[in-house]
Order: sequence, then C-alpha cells, then structure tokens
Amino acid sequence: MARRDGIVFVGYEAENIEHAQADLQDAQIVAISGHHYSGASMVWGEGGQFLLGEDLPSSDTVEAVTFSACNTIKHPPDDIIVTIQQKYPNLQVIFGYNTKAPLYDSKVWEKAIPLIQRAVETENFAALERYVEREGIVGRGKSGPQKLGLYVKGGDEWNFCSPDGCKKAPLLMAAVAGTEVRG
Repeated sequence: MARRDGIVFVGYEAENIEHAQADLQDAQIVAISGHHYSGASMVWGEGGQFLLGEDLPSSDTVEAVTFSACNTIKHPPDDIIVTIQQKYPNLQVIFGYNTKAPLYDSKVWEKAIPLIQRAVETENFAALERYVEREGIVGRGKSGPQKLGLYVKGGDEWNFCSPDGCKKAPLLMAAVAGTEVRG
C-alpha cells in the first residue's frame, strides 16, 4: 500500500498477486495491471495470473478500481464489472480500456489518477467523464484505436463513458440469495 498526494493506493500486477496480500483497510483506489481478454474473469502477466472473484481482496473503503489491461471496461458490461461491484460495495468509478490497451500508458495514468481522486472526493465526475470523451483515444493498434472506458456511479445509477460519449448504463449485479440487486 502506498500514499501519494493523499490517495491511499494499492496496486496489483498479475505476476505478483500471490505476494501482495495487501491490506485494503484504508485503500481508496485499487489499480490492476496485466493482460485481459474480453469476457474473462482473469488477469495475467509474465509471472502468474489471478481470478478477480477469488484472489482479489474485498473492501468497504475502495471507491475506485482502475485497470491497465485490455478490454476491461466494456459496454454492455461483462462479468468483470459485476465481480468488481461485489468486491467493493462503495465503488463509484471503474476505469480502464474499452479496447486493446497500449503497451505503455503512463501518460494516461498521470492524468487519470488525479482526476479519479478528485471525482471520488467531490462526488463530481464531470471532469473525468470529459477526459474520457475528449482524450479517450490514446493510441492506435493493429486492430484500430485504443480507447478508454469508464463506469461512474451517480446515486443509484451508473453511466458508461467512452470517446463515443456517455450514456446511462444499468448494471445488474448477480443474484444474491435469490434477490436481484441493481447497482
């Protein structure tokens, strides 16, 4: 766990998740990096892999999850979003890539992390949404543009943002004890 500019920050890389055992007691933001296929619940790296539902610790303090991994923020949402919502009940922001991610993306994170922190602290997500809409094409790969994706929770509703714009995105959480929970 680290502190930077007032953010309690925990990062996981697929190659070292088994060594992390991080205490999320005070963490506001969880950052996950590695490789990911659309629809998969696993993130992996050169030295290993982890299942988001099983290996990622839960926390009531986490308000934002960020992914530096391909195809993590899809619309309509896939299982990765449902899993993240279940792990972090106070979640407000899920940020990552709607398409393939660039190999090096430090410039994205230098801008995004302060925006995410400010959005979570103020509960005003407009600047973060604008960033994704206006600057969310971060490169070009063999398969086309590399685009950011963002889910933001406002009240009981979620919005999905990409360079193509923002729209309401009702997310359905998995059934819990036979009851559907909408988030």
